[in-house]
Amino acid sequence: MTYPVESIGAVASSASTPTAPQAKPATPPDFSNWLEKGIGSVNQNVAQADHAVQLLAVGQAESLPDVMIALDNAKMSLSLMLQVRDRLVQGYQEILRMQI
Repeated sequence: MTYPVESIGAVASSASTPTAPQAKPATPPDFSNWLEKGIGSVNQNVAQADHAVQLLAVGQAESLPDVMIALDNAKMSLSLMLQVRDRLVQGYQEILRMQI
């Protein structure tokens, strides 16, 4: 997300004249909350797939395609989470290699 940059003239003129307090710019979304929601979603998908397999094992599943869809959904979300984790680790390693 980018934030607009004010011109130097606008900043200088606003410093000399008192004005009412301005609203804060929109804060960027919190990364930790986004990551926590993502992990929670993956966990929920895996739990739903596990429950569907348990129902299939005891013969109470409504249909086999529903179980397969739940399994595939869990697999895809877990795969996405692993790719995000790998990218985060790569970024961290890149930062560690930077010359200061």
